[in-house]
Amino acid sequence: MKNLFLLFATVFLLTNTIIAQNDFQINGQLWYGAEKYDEIFAFVPSNDNGFIAVGSKGYHNTISQPDFWIVKTDQTGELLWEKSFGHADSSELAYDIISTNDNNYIIVGEQYQYTNGSHDGWEAVVLKIDEDGNQIWQKKYGDGTYKADVFKNIKQTNDGGFIISGTTKNFGAEFLDAWLFKIDENGNEEWNVIYGEENYELFQFVFQTSDNGYIASGYTSSDFGNGDYDFYVVKTDETGNKIWENSYGTEVKDRAYNLLPLENGNFLISGSYLNAGTNKFDIKIIEIEESNGDIVWEETYKDTTDCNEPVTAIETQDNCILLTYTSKYIKVPPYPSSDLRILKINQDHEIIADSTIGGDGSEQINYIRYLENNRYLLAGRTTSEGAGFSDAWWIEIEDINAPQEIIQNPTNKINVFPNPSNGTFTIANDELNINNIQIIDITGKVIHNQQFVVPNSQFSIKEKGIYFIKIQTENQFYTQKIIVQ
Repeated sequence: MKNLFLLFATVFLLTNTIIAQNDFQINGQLWYGAEKYDEIFAFVPSNDNGFIAVGSKGYHNTISQPDFWIVKTDQTGELLWEKSFGHADSSELAYDIISTNDNNYIIVGEQYQYTNGSHDGWEAVVLKIDEDGNQIWQKKYGDGTYKADVFKNIKQTNDGGFIISGTTKNFGAEFLDAWLFKIDENGNEEWNVIYGEENYELFQFVFQTSDNGYIASGYTSSDFGNGDYDFYVVKTDETGNKIWENSYGTEVKDRAYNLLPLENGNFLISGSYLNAGTNKFDIKIIEIEESNGDIVWEETYKDTTDCNEPVTAIETQDNCILLTYTSKYIKVPPYPSSDLRILKINQDHEIIADSTIGGDGSEQINYIRYLENNRYLLAGRTTSEGAGFSDAWWIEIEDINAPQEIIQNPTNKINVFPNPSNGTFTIANDELNINNIQIIDITGKVIHNQQFVVPNSQFSIKEKGIYFIKIQTENQFYTQKIIVQ
């Protein structure tokens, strides 16, 4: 397997790659899989600085049946192991993975049930594995009838349990309802609540909020919206009771695919909407307040997306928004398929960077994470290269126009110890006057912000994981990674 996460002297490009407006540099990419359909939906850093990714492997039509696919790499992209979890009479799709407080991993997804080759329905699944990919436990949640239960996203909660978002038909009163499901650290149900009305609701993402409640987003087709589909957001208390719900949209289709907590305490929702004038799907972004769901700003950006394609979003180190999604924006014959498009939006909501990456097939990105030094790691699938119908695709990009004063403490002027830490650590500084310190989790969320820090200050982080410490002096920034075990 090619090294992925190192800066290549030779950049590997897709066959017939089109890169418009080179605002983002490809540092490396690779693809792998078998002869059928392989895709990565999410990944997390592992305890040894590598990555664990999940997705599906082994199908390209309704006859072939995929399994949960778990892939472990080292920090250079070398494959350490891969494992599949599934059964002969069912199909399993893994949509999300997170690391847990006990240094293991939780995966959520869905299981399709088949009888004599016919699709009966699906149930929501949670799988817990250790760092070597061995199953610790696996549980299904539903009434056993395989109607329509899906888990899409999971977060660990402050009490050590987990909150999960998705959609359900078993527990709802109508067609399909948005779903929040709370389990304890052992996977036992604590509560589950459905949200929605007479038609279709789905939650794509959920986050725990500062008051120990939750905020979840997705889309709805019920009558309380404005059109065929609308962005749908619900804020709840700590047991799932609704505090407020809002829909956002036009008279046509609006679908939210990503929810992002911002440094300022608000939330950013990104997705697509059907432009009535062009009958094409454009990109739509809304920033809302957590307390009441009021819109702070909203903007649309011209594109030609497919209505069911994911949109990922991340807040950059220079306080912009980076969007990645599948697009046909610049594709022309003989390349009618879709590409990866990357947009960078500044605080005035203007596009300041725009690149399109793709080959003669189709590319789709499902997940993005910040690495360091203005570099990002993305994963999804491609049909332009690889061994099969569709192969898993990793790509590392660099924002080459981002401010370069953010450096990784090369002279050790600032010492963070112990590292790894049990959650309590000291930031020692004898040479620099620190104006501001931010502690940022792996999703890009600022969990601590402090000005005028004195030398040898002590800090504490409750949740285990990988964090970045961003330190601002009078004229430059430093970043330092810390691992909390």
